Amino acid sequence: MMKLHYELRAEDVIQYYLHMSRKSRQFNGVVKKRQIRLFVLLFLLAIVCSFIWPVSNFLLYIAGSAIISFVAAYCYSFYIFNRIGRRLRRFHSKGTKKSLYGYKTIEISEQGVSDQTDETLAVKYKWDSIKQVYITSLYIFIHVNDFSAIMIPRRAFSDRNAWEEFKSALNSYQAQGRGLE
Repeated sequence: MMKLHYELRAEDVIQYYLHMSRKSRQFNGVVKKRQIRLFVLLFLLAIVCSFIWPVSNFLLYIAGSAIISFVAAYCYSFYIFNRIGRRLRRFHSKGTKKSLYGYKTIEISEQGVSDQTDETLAVKYKWDSIKQVYITSLYIFIHVNDFSAIMIPRRAFSDRNAWEEFKSALNSYQAQGRGLE
C-alpha cells in the first residue's frame, strides 16, 4: 500500500485537459484537416501572387512558398493548443470547485485506488473499474471512468526514486487487480 499527499492546482487540471486533447483521435483529425487547408490556402495564395508580381526564378519561388506554407501549417497545431490552454486558464481563474482543487490524499493498494480531497469523504475505485492509466513525464492520470481522472503531478514526489517506485507499484497493483499477473 502506498499513500501520497499533494496539492492539486488549476494548472494540473489544465494540463490534463491538454493531454486528453492531444490523445483524442477526433480532435487530432480536425486539427490535421485544418492544417491541410491552411497549407493549400497559403500555397495557392503564393502562386496567385507570383502571377500578379512576376518572379525571376519561378521554381525557387514555388519551393520556398511550399516550405513556408508547410511550416506555417505545422505550427498551427501549437497555436491551437496554446489557445486552448489560454481559454482553460481563463475559465479556471473565474472560480474554483472545492472538490476539484486542493490538498489530496491518494492511496493505492491491492484493492484499488482511494481518492480524497480536503474534507470530503474518500472515494474508492476497484482496479477492474479503472479505465486507463496514462503516465507522462510530469503527470500520472488514472481514469476512473469516462469523464474523470485522478491527476497526480510529479512534484508530489520527493525525488525520482519515489516517482519510479510509485509508477511500478501502480502498474503492479493494476495488473494484479485485473488478473493479468
